[in-house]
Amino acid sequence: MSLSPSIQHYINGHNLTLTTSTQKGRTMVATEYHHRGSIIITSQPLATVSVSDDYCQHCLRQSRKTDGGYTPLQRCSRCKSAYFCDMDCFKSAWINYHRYVCGDGDWRTCDEELLERAVCSLIRYKQHPYTPTPNNLDSLPPKETLDITMEAFSCLQDHLDDQPAHITQQLFDLADKVLQRPYIQQQALHYGIDQTTLVRLQSQFQCNGMSVQDEHLFVVGEGIYPVASFFNHSCRPNAAAVFDGSLLLIKAIEPIGPGEEITLAYIDIGRSRGYRQRILRDRYFFTCDCVRCSDQGWLRLLDKMVGEDEEDEEEDISNFVISKPYSQQHQQQQRRRKKTDQLDTLRQHINHWDLLTLSRQYDRLKNIHPDPSQSLTLGTFTHHMLQLFTPYVWSVNNPTLHYTNDQSLYSTTSCSMMDSIPASSSSITNTPPVSPSSIYTPLPAPVSPPHHPPASPSSTPSPSTSTSPPYSSIFLDNGFYAQFDDPCPTAAQPPIQHDYQSILTKAMETCLSFPANPHSTNIPSTGDGLLSIPVFRLSTLAGVHHLFYEAMENKHWPFAVKCGLYILIQYCFLYPPYHPTMAHHLAMLAKTGWNFIVQDSIREKVYARGVRRWIALAKETAKLAFGTRDCHYKEAVNLEWLFRREHQLVLG
Repeated sequence: MSLSPSIQHYINGHNLTLTTSTQKGRTMVATEYHHRGSIIITSQPLATVSVSDDYCQHCLRQSRKTDGGYTPLQRCSRCKSAYFCDMDCFKSAWINYHRYVCGDGDWRTCDEELLERAVCSLIRYKQHPYTPTPNNLDSLPPKETLDITMEAFSCLQDHLDDQPAHITQQLFDLADKVLQRPYIQQQALHYGIDQTTLVRLQSQFQCNGMSVQDEHLFVVGEGIYPVASFFNHSCRPNAAAVFDGSLLLIKAIEPIGPGEEITLAYIDIGRSRGYRQRILRDRYFFTCDCVRCSDQGWLRLLDKMVGEDEEDEEEDISNFVISKPYSQQHQQQQRRRKKTDQLDTLRQHINHWDLLTLSRQYDRLKNIHPDPSQSLTLGTFTHHMLQLFTPYVWSVNNPTLHYTNDQSLYSTTSCSMMDSIPASSSSITNTPPVSPSSIYTPLPAPVSPPHHPPASPSSTPSPSTSTSPPYSSIFLDNGFYAQFDDPCPTAAQPPIQHDYQSILTKAMETCLSFPANPHSTNIPSTGDGLLSIPVFRLSTLAGVHHLFYEAMENKHWPFAVKCGLYILIQYCFLYPPYHPTMAHHLAMLAKTGWNFIVQDSIREKVYARGVRRWIALAKETAKLAFGTRDCHYKEAVNLEWLFRREHQLVLG
């Protein structure tokens, strides 16, 4: 189906063009250069549905931010079951959909509600057809009107003939149910919307639907975004979809040149190849052949390294239903026992991990490598990879990041920074603890930190002098956090490769060179007497991720920091450097590290340098992945301020 002039104008106005190939079909290609962090295009939803009462059912925002804080959601006074962030959202929802269902008392599934809202949009479009004028077509920047959204949706494939018979029957059943709704029945008959139309709509939903995420990457709804569906999938994308409420923004996470295809990830790319290919085949009806999935791609070693964990990874070990048949209960118990044993083994490894010793040993100057005759532990694997990855996978991609080249900062002596911290500031009260429930609590604003304001210069002891150059001149500079005190790539040991692909390729080859098979179930014990674990596998990553949240909830910051560092290394393999998932984790790691050095009154320079690095990377990555208005960037800025002013952490 050819594109209408309005769709072509909208796409071309964002320096894009749609081409056609026999292998991929439609392909979205850049016609001009798109900088990393730039918004390539936006996509309005045809229909959305919230999956939580904690979010506005129209715009999918949690609350409106005002000068006085956040305003709570307002409940519909009639049905008392729908929540909206303000009167504007309520009025829009009332006109478009809510007036038909308010107070009817019927419970709807997510698919049913999404279909009903899409039908309402279709009826509204047919009632008020939009006719573009020459002035509309010449306007810049182009805006996505309802006709663009509807016409783009009509161009999407439905793959109805590829659906299994039982799925097709479910689509027909739901279509019949929706057509019986009084507010749809008459209008649908008038505009020729029949059962077949609704079945095809649903099939298009399944092939093109997207999960809507809030600013913390939690799924808060489901939506249909026709313009965004023009972009093809890649397991190593150069763009990412982020959401501003219900509005989808496609942002460049890599520099994209003219003639280059722009790709998104339809699914979580932090999964095994078998899982990704199965989901893409069953839901989207294609087999991915990107640089990660192809046997000729430069990332072909990655899935070999992380393995094929094809167990039921979606199963929560806490969900045990007694009413299941005995065989299922037994399998559930075995799965739960296996995962519990895995977590216990991981705890032993993490508790045995000497963070200070390994941080000093793997310092980027001694060319230290793990013993090839011993199985890798979480600690040796993480610290060896940290030498290769941070901050180099970011700096080789971003010429705005610089190095201070100050090798005097690599002294192993303790830093005197904690001597300059007032007693009232050495607790965590100025920075809320990071936990699954409060991890996104805003940090203190620079102008008015709560509880304990910064001590005045006269009451704060001066940092002890050091023979190394004073850091204050760089420390107070606005560009300080665009600089790193790590060795330049040409001076680092082990040697750093010259580009991003070479860094990752060398790291993957290094990991696979160790004699212990990372996929073997009979791995020998380490030299420390610990039961060896497959440190590369996704099952290990899932277990450490569970322990990471557990440690933050219990405020066990040293344990949480070690978990966070391991997760960071795995994410460096699995995600592009400026991917939103990477930016989110760096923000968590920066806050966890800050809690660690402040609450435990850590005096070691190597720890302070590490926290400084995570704050710098969190700020830099969040700025380009989410933007400067996002909570991740603001939290990184607040941490930056706390680090250099309130606690006067001087690294020299």
